[in-house]
Amino acid sequence: MSDTVRSCDNSAVWLNKHWYFDARHNILRTKDGTVQDMEHQLFVLLDYFIRREQQVLSKDQLLQNNWPGRVVNEDSLTVAISKLRKVFGEKARQPRLIKTIPGVGYQFIGQVQPAEYVTEFSTAQSNRASLLRAWPLFAAVLLMSWLAVPLLLHQPAPSHTMHPDAVAKKDLVILQELTQQSEQAELSQIPELLAQWRTFLIAEPEQVQGYWYLAWLKIRLLGQQLPEQPQHFGELNALLQKVVTLEPTHAEAWSWLARLHFWHQADYAQAASYYQQALQLKKDAGFYYGYAEMQLARGKFDETIALVDKARQLRPHDFAFPGLAWAYQLSGRSEEAWQELLRIRQTERASGLWHRSALRITHELGLDQQSFASMRWLLQQTDEGQEQLAAVEHHFHQGGLTAVYRYLLGVQFSGDIGHYRPPLSWARYAILADKNETALQYFEQAAAIRQAPLLWAAVDPFYQPIHCSPPFHRWLETLQLGDFQEQSHVCLFLEHRF
Repeated sequence: MSDTVRSCDNSAVWLNKHWYFDARHNILRTKDGTVQDMEHQLFVLLDYFIRREQQVLSKDQLLQNNWPGRVVNEDSLTVAISKLRKVFGEKARQPRLIKTIPGVGYQFIGQVQPAEYVTEFSTAQSNRASLLRAWPLFAAVLLMSWLAVPLLLHQPAPSHTMHPDAVAKKDLVILQELTQQSEQAELSQIPELLAQWRTFLIAEPEQVQGYWYLAWLKIRLLGQQLPEQPQHFGELNALLQKVVTLEPTHAEAWSWLARLHFWHQADYAQAASYYQQALQLKKDAGFYYGYAEMQLARGKFDETIALVDKARQLRPHDFAFPGLAWAYQLSGRSEEAWQELLRIRQTERASGLWHRSALRITHELGLDQQSFASMRWLLQQTDEGQEQLAAVEHHFHQGGLTAVYRYLLGVQFSGDIGHYRPPLSWARYAILADKNETALQYFEQAAAIRQAPLLWAAVDPFYQPIHCSPPFHRWLETLQLGDFQEQSHVCLFLEHRF
């Protein structure tokens, strides 16, 4: 059978004009923005199908190319196909995407079209879950600053923007319509809105709303991927600088400038000045949390905790989030971190965020039973985790947590059980399994794609076993944290040990 691979210049495609699939970033969502959370193996299999659309693929071909080096049988393929069909809501007898070829294998019959725009963004609901998984430190700020729809911008000063004498009535109507549409837009509508805002700015180049919504809509599209996408810094920085030039009291624009300079430039002094400017204009919990994120990365623990406290005073319901526990842990106060988690657990229903935090903190304190209890809870939340649960329990009873992490590394478990996503999670599993050489290989892969949790690697004691390695030192140079770079210079770089 032929194996002609479909030419694909972009990893993002539409399936039957309804499903958006981005193989590069493991994103599958519907046209209305609903994201489907799948285990890694299903993304691999679906990508293989898509690149060979309309081809009849044998079962052996699918097994050999999608489970390389692993001993699997047709049952594994059957289960995977069943899971994919469940995701797409289709039945074997009425296929819309995956057709069974009796006695042979399967055929992908969907109509594949390249996505005109790559939108690495999920809906507010699914992105909330993703952000909580990705950055347990400050879930609240990320939820508010990335996902909450901002209020309609306040009326700009007449000298800068719209004034009845300066803007034609027709343009005012267009501005109001574009603003309303932008506030209520679904993800699929955003690319068209971006084009409309650009057209509007040609006629009205001094309208602050145009530059703000160009920046904000792009931020929505990039979503949780934004800190890992420095190639967008130049455009977003220029748009936001234009906003604050036209409207110096635009607090949200100042706060986003701060985040971008922290994430993409490692320019802490500039980011701090932007945060301070934003907070002078508006006492916002999200701004305090964002500022705290950066100060934590710099090892300024007392300032971090003070900023989190100010945010909580403004938004008291955030006392239920374990962000402060994470700050305590990174500052070497693990006992206080655990007490903070216990305080939350006394009255709140334990969430995935709570268990991810508990898994790390209790492991550091040597409370292996509590750590494993949180791991079990997290594994039970996904199909991939449930499949591994029996084996994980076996390894824990035989060799403790070290044996468990060695097993998870061996099967390349792709879920987030408190150590983020691959390849960073595999680096962390390797550290816990006392395989530092393997850890460094995956650490370099994570650094190459700028996985966001590495912004806090300099202060995370978890990485102590590889702290003196050249790859870790190179990452510290990327972060431009002078104090930590000086510390690493005293390390003996015994490269033959790595």
